Amino acid sequence: MLTSDDKLTDELSALYRDGGESVPLKSLTDFEWDEFGFVSEGTPATKIEEVFGQRLTQDKFYLNSTNLFVFKKDGQVVRAIMLPLDVFVAADSGKLYPDTVRVEKETEHLQLLRFTL
Repeated sequence: MLTSDDKLTDELSALYRDGGESVPLKSLTDFEWDEFGFVSEGTPATKIEEVFGQRLTQDKFYLNSTNLFVFKKDGQVVRAIMLPLDVFVAADSGKLYPDTVRVEKETEHLQLLRFTL
């Protein structure tokens, strides 16, 4: 079920590198979804199941050195994408966002990518 997505990776890499206006995350994907969330390496499997409603790893923790982007549609996981970028605000992880979520490069501090409504 875990997959990769070169297009999404490239689009987010460009936003991180170049900055610019915030963009709807939905515009960077080519599939239907209505909720999104992500977790990073070391997240307990129980937390992943709590947030996304199903077990996505067989281990006790998510052990990949990638962020795991999870997209849901009508309450079901439709994509679980391993994203090799480590440029996201940690406080944004482990929660669900609606399909109106936007991604932007923060202008202060570490200039990471963050998710906003």
